[in-house]
Amino acid sequence: MLRLLHSLVVIIMLVPFAAIAQQDIIPSSGTTGCDNAPVLCTLDLLDGFMGEMENSNPDAPPCPLTCPNTVCENNIWFSFIADAANMDITVDPFDCLPAAGQGTTGIQGEVFQISDCATAAGFTSVSNCFSQQYNIADPPAFTLNLNGLVPGGIYTVMFDGFSNSICSFTISVDNPNGTTNEPDLTNLGGSTPVCPGATVQYCVDYDPGLPTVDDYVWTVVDVGVIISPSPYFNPMGTQVCVDVLVTDTGSGSISVTGENDCFPANEPVFNITSDDIIVDPITDTICLGSGIPITWEGQLIFGGGTFYQPLTSYLGCDS
Repeated sequence: MLRLLHSLVVIIMLVPFAAIAQQDIIPSSGTTGCDNAPVLCTLDLLDGFMGEMENSNPDAPPCPLTCPNTVCENNIWFSFIADAANMDITVDPFDCLPAAGQGTTGIQGEVFQISDCATAAGFTSVSNCFSQQYNIADPPAFTLNLNGLVPGGIYTVMFDGFSNSICSFTISVDNPNGTTNEPDLTNLGGSTPVCPGATVQYCVDYDPGLPTVDDYVWTVVDVGVIISPSPYFNPMGTQVCVDVLVTDTGSGSISVTGENDCFPANEPVFNITSDDIIVDPITDTICLGSGIPITWEGQLIFGGGTFYQPLTSYLGCDS
């Protein structure tokens, strides 16, 4: 989507998720639970969360738990954007009810990086797996230790009712090294000075390892207008760029900012100077001799005189 507001361009691109910044946390469950897990802007949003296992059909195979001899029933899912490499989740079950004909209770749990919910190969565990049966309504708390996370990556927590039991639970999160994970736009640049009539490219670094920027907002002040239908990647895929048509002389600037569904990005500014290019006359002395007419800069010359040829700068504006 492209919006032009004076000299402002907004483009929505690279949208991988709709994240939840605060409140209204509802886990997904059932046969589509893995695919539809809500994405939290930070795992810290689960700190103090209270919920209950769903009495639902298990998710479609496979069951991703790496504990021995486990089966998935009544599973629920949360996804989150990592803001630290290591953190812990402690789950405290209570008011557990065994399934009909069963006497065991408890919650199983593990955290994954998921590339494909439909295959076992699509699940990579990033925590220990917990699975323990009990015969009491209030089993003891357990902790999942998350290690080796990549900040900005998306990970998924799955809880499951042991032997189809249903439990209520509270969650506490230990994340001492977490950050706000704001996208960082760097190295905004392009040409300056420029001249009226020039079309100039300006770019900002793109790093897919940073928290994703979904919306890029570009603003040109005083010297020109953005003419790109939308921002685009440079050939190396390392920068996001726009084209600016310089329309005026004077001092101005271009800036870019962005946001994802969680946090706004910074807004670097690049100053631009625009001026008419003035070039002193360049004189060529030509001896015509007998070889007339001659061709000079695309002109046929039949005799002596003074001839002018406008020159075009590398930016595309005439001298």
